[in-house]
Amino acid sequence: MAEMHDIGRPWQHGQLPLPLADLIYEVDRQGRILDYHASHPELLHAAPKEFLGKTIEQTLPPQAGQALGQAVRDVVRTGQQTTIEYALRTKAGDGWFEATLIARGVPASSEGRILIILRDVTERKRAAQLLRESEDRHRIVLDQMQEAVVFADERDVIRHINAFACQYLNTTWDDAVGQDLIAFHPPGVRPRIKKILETFRADPNARVVARQRPLGDRQLIFRFSPVRDSRGNYRGIIANLIDVTEIRQLETRLQHIQHMESVARLAGGVAHDVNNLMVTVVALAEFARHHLGDDHPQTENLREIERAGERASELANQLVAYSRTGAYRPAQVNLNTVVQRATRFATATAPDTIRVELDLDDQLPDVRADPLQMEQAVLNLCRNAIEAISGKGCLRVRTYIDRLHGEILEVHPNLADADLVCLSVQDDGCGIDAETARRIFEPYYSTKSGGRGLGLASVHGIVNRHGGHVEVDSKPGQGATFRIYLPVLKEP
Repeated sequence: MAEMHDIGRPWQHGQLPLPLADLIYEVDRQGRILDYHASHPELLHAAPKEFLGKTIEQTLPPQAGQALGQAVRDVVRTGQQTTIEYALRTKAGDGWFEATLIARGVPASSEGRILIILRDVTERKRAAQLLRESEDRHRIVLDQMQEAVVFADERDVIRHINAFACQYLNTTWDDAVGQDLIAFHPPGVRPRIKKILETFRADPNARVVARQRPLGDRQLIFRFSPVRDSRGNYRGIIANLIDVTEIRQLETRLQHIQHMESVARLAGGVAHDVNNLMVTVVALAEFARHHLGDDHPQTENLREIERAGERASELANQLVAYSRTGAYRPAQVNLNTVVQRATRFATATAPDTIRVELDLDDQLPDVRADPLQMEQAVLNLCRNAIEAISGKGCLRVRTYIDRLHGEILEVHPNLADADLVCLSVQDDGCGIDAETARRIFEPYYSTKSGGRGLGLASVHGIVNRHGGHVEVDSKPGQGATFRIYLPVLKEP
């Protein structure tokens, strides 16, 4: 602050210059009021002339008086102009004043004077407060957005970054603000961003630009929007970064489900037709065998035709189960009973080297299910597990209460926040790779030599028909765990 010198002549009371001020005091070195000029005397609690001869502290409330009195003493000591703000209740209510103190002949002269120029800045303070509140609201809105938002000015300098962007990009507001927007992005996308910025500057009609790019194992959408003033001049850019990896994964899952549904409808139609044809073939073969007698040389061939027809009918029935178009007779069922019966059949022909462990929850609630279909599903899972075990191994079957979590609820929203009966079939066999796990419930997909690929497909169809969910958890060399989730039967 520059030192001020004596700036003029004496004035008559109430006639000090600077009419833009609301109130001007001339005080001596002790802060006693010698003269005044009041553009708005209604702001004061008393007539300005009543303050003549009094000190600043005597004319103001304690807090304001102390602040202004200290400012006077500082100016007397240094001779430097200074400005302070203080709160004051006036006739118009609570307000804020700005006081500018100008030295006139101090500290050199004992006769020096100080001008105190007061301005009512209440409206300015209120406007600033409203602006801060507005900025806070916008900041809160931006910070609640589940996408990264970065704003850069016309010089490509980052001026704001929201909380999600800081978290996703592993940075802080202080570290990001002030950086160059291009340098802030990964090297692989910098040339594209530079070109977009050049386009926004050169073309006043340029609008939003969006690009999807992979970054590592994530799928990202980069979206850029120019910011222009009322005359169309470029004033900056808003950059959004949206992680759509989960969305794309859900889209892929949905497409897979739709594909499975289409195959199921086709399989169901074919299965019914095949089953009807096989009934005719088996019946005619049996009729011919009885007509020719057991001693006829073609009798064994006819028996083979019957057996082949029965196997074909079994395959057709599994396709019907997968397509969810067969007979469905639901009843109140305890899954423990189904598991015990199915595992007994599945393990009857299993090698002695395979150990079977049952861990069944004796408090397991009932479900609404077709017992025959559920028994078929458990039987297929157990047979699949036994076939996966080479040499010694263990088949573990559990029942318990569980809940679904994560992205699977996007596909089964009806199972959210609900207790579910879970059946787990685990083996310590060869395991399943990711590609096989993705397709394992498709009909006719099998990695086994001579496998038909219908056992697990029928499990998928049966479980879906019961409003449940089936999944597999496996890695090569670490065995596999299949889980079936079914809704608990609600009390009537």
